[in-house]
Amino acid sequence: MVAADAVLQFETEVISLSKPTQWQTLVNDVLPMLCIALVPTLLALIGYHLYSKSKSPTVSKKKMKEEKKNKAKRK
Repeated sequence: MVAADAVLQFETEVISLSKPTQWQTLVNDVLPMLCIALVPTLLALIGYHLYSKSKSPTVSKKKMKEEKKNKAKRK
């Protein structure tokens, strides 16, 4: 039970007051926003790369070897 005339006491100490530098502002404000935008952009680029890679025609290794042999014979 808390008494009605109880008093809470807190001690605080101010270490320093200063304006943030441009670098601190950049790190604190711009960098998190950049990271938030960067992650989806990278995921989209990876997805696009995989999609375009899957759309390209594939050549089997056997066929590539045959083509290589044919080119070597022609020389």
